Amino acid sequence: MSALSQLMEQQRGIYKDMSLQQQDNFKCFIQLIMDGTNKRLDGVIRDVQEMKTSLEFTQAKFEEEKMGCTEIEAKIRAFETNITTSKQELDAMFNKLDYIENQSRRTNILIDSIADEKGENWCESEKK
Repeated sequence: MSALSQLMEQQRGIYKDMSLQQQDNFKCFIQLIMDGTNKRLDGVIRDVQEMKTSLEFTQAKFEEEKMGCTEIEAKIRAFETNITTSKQELDAMFNKLDYIENQSRRTNILIDSIADEKGENWCESEKK
């Protein structure tokens, strides 16, 4: 019986050592998996941070360009207003010029039998 007890005790010791060895092996395995996962996660975090920085830079540039476009649009509207005003003034001048020419022609006398010559002045027309 004592031999059996000793064998059982030895077996218990062996199983305990094996169990501790398995526990250490499992801890090492889990630690390796965790290290690999942490490295990949660190890489992902680094990539996300780089993308975030890039996005912030791009957004800042976009806002700058947007402000520039707003200024350009304001200038274009001012030019359009000036062009419209100038066109209206030009139309008014053409109307006045047409009116003045019409008023000037009212006092002219047309004589059918006398031909006009190019470059003829008033004095020459009176002599004819």
